[in-house]
Amino acid sequence: MQPQPSGDPRYSAAAIAAAPGLTAWPVAVWIHAARMLRRWSRSTTILISSVAMPAMMMAVVVIMFRGMIEQFSGKPMDLPGMSVMIAVTAMLSGALTNAGSTVRERHEGLTDRVQTFPGRPSASYIGRILAESIRSFIAAPIAMIVALMFGADFGSPIAALRVLLVMLLTAIASGAFGVMMGYLAETPQGAVSAAPLIMAAMFFNTAMMPRDLYAPALRPIVDASPMTALAELTQEAIAGRINAGHIGMFALWFGGLGVISIVVVTLKARRRS
Repeated sequence: MQPQPSGDPRYSAAAIAAAPGLTAWPVAVWIHAARMLRRWSRSTTILISSVAMPAMMMAVVVIMFRGMIEQFSGKPMDLPGMSVMIAVTAMLSGALTNAGSTVRERHEGLTDRVQTFPGRPSASYIGRILAESIRSFIAAPIAMIVALMFGADFGSPIAALRVLLVMLLTAIASGAFGVMMGYLAETPQGAVSAAPLIMAAMFFNTAMMPRDLYAPALRPIVDASPMTALAELTQEAIAGRINAGHIGMFALWFGGLGVISIVVVTLKARRRS
């Protein structure tokens, strides 16, 4: 599906120019984000990847691997941890898929034309990150709902909200990462080059299996996995505890990913302007 400029006056250059000075940048960011969200809402491919994929992935993993994992470990599958792992995998996979679309838009000159709109040029790529973050976050409640259907226990509603807060921060990092790949890659195929790393992280973490079930040579990889950091922080969020080590590991992986991605996108956009 080729991107088309929206004809809605709410998302036009005139709407950005008409915004008051103090609010012009946030308004411009939202207008750029809303334009993308409207376009994505009409794309069957994006709707399937954002809504259906996390639900199907969660169901398939539980149905295919639950019995095996519980038999080998002697413990119930960590369904809450599995749901956030599936959600993040879907977030990052969808972000990389959309990165391929960003590459095509760059080659067609659309991103350069958008940056000529009134206001700061940064509004266009920050708006893109915002839109991608919102799209990514959709996977979290969907995966959690499917996990609940299989018997997951997220504790209280407040605990579930804490998990969603963690997932929101993860979605922002995922959105920024996807936009960065779209600005760095020169081909749509290059934009998805990180997909094997995402799939590897999906299988080497403590949400998939307890650490002791991995071969000794793999345990350092499991310990350092971003999915392990996320799974551990999810357990803390459900229990209502604070562990500085788990928070630090999560911030190192996902906070670092978000910051680096935003810096890289900013530098690339400035060079093109």
